[in-house]
Amino acid sequence: MNWSGALRWGGIGAAVAAAHVAAGIWVERAAQRNAVLTLPAPVFAELLPERAAPAPPAEAAPAEESAAETEPQPLPEPDPKPEQAEAPAPEPAEAPEPESAPDFEVPPLTELPPITDFSELLPESALALTASERPRTRPERRAPEPRQVRRDDRPEPPKEEPRRARAPAQTQKAERAAPSENATSQRRGGPAQGQARAGTGASKAQMDSWTSRVGGRVASHMKRTRVPGGGRGSVTIQVSVSISGNGAASARVTSSTGNGQVDAALARQAGRMPRMPAPPNGQGASFVLPIRVDL
Repeated sequence: MNWSGALRWGGIGAAVAAAHVAAGIWVERAAQRNAVLTLPAPVFAELLPERAAPAPPAEAAPAEESAAETEPQPLPEPDPKPEQAEAPAPEPAEAPEPESAPDFEVPPLTELPPITDFSELLPESALALTASERPRTRPERRAPEPRQVRRDDRPEPPKEEPRRARAPAQTQKAERAAPSENATSQRRGGPAQGQARAGTGASKAQMDSWTSRVGGRVASHMKRTRVPGGGRGSVTIQVSVSISGNGAASARVTSSTGNGQVDAALARQAGRMPRMPAPPNGQGASFVLPIRVDL
């Protein structure tokens, strides 16, 4: 046998011995735990009658007698306190005799007259309403007074009619002058030019319609005037308009509003007058229009 085998078997033996020792310790502790947890075994006690005490010996009798002789004597009782003499009770005071009440005679009762109206017994109140102050007939309602029309709300006077009347008069003059021009043209240029001139004439209704359209466009253009810084109210101005035979228009303000800033804005707006419809007769025309502009 070599040393390695001996050491191996020695280690195995030591391990087995240690296992046995550990098992023994574990069993012992388990037994202690069971002993703590389990209750002790019950003890049965027999209920027997008490035994009589044995008789004392004879020597005890003289001892009891000596003890009786040595008992302390009782103390003398204290003297009772002397009784206090009772004070004599006070004699009751004599009650005064009641005075006799004077004789009272009942006055005779007076008979009251019978009451029929209880309203006479109550005093009249100053706050009581005896009569209504409201009139029986209602007063007539006054018709509302007519509201005063402001200057701005008043309708504009028809000032365009005289101006329009002037335009037809000018057209009539042009028509009258047209035959003479046609005659001279026929003399100078022949019959073809005369016929072309005659074809440019227009009736009065056409001229009136054209004048109305031109006046509306001019008024619409001037009403779009914008004053720098803003303005208030409205003004009525006179605008002189000149329209050539091909429709080119020019205008200028011929009246003043009393405000230089407003006059300058109106003059600039009139200088930007757009092109107008050409006159039906092919000839230029000039007229003045009253236009109201709201600032």
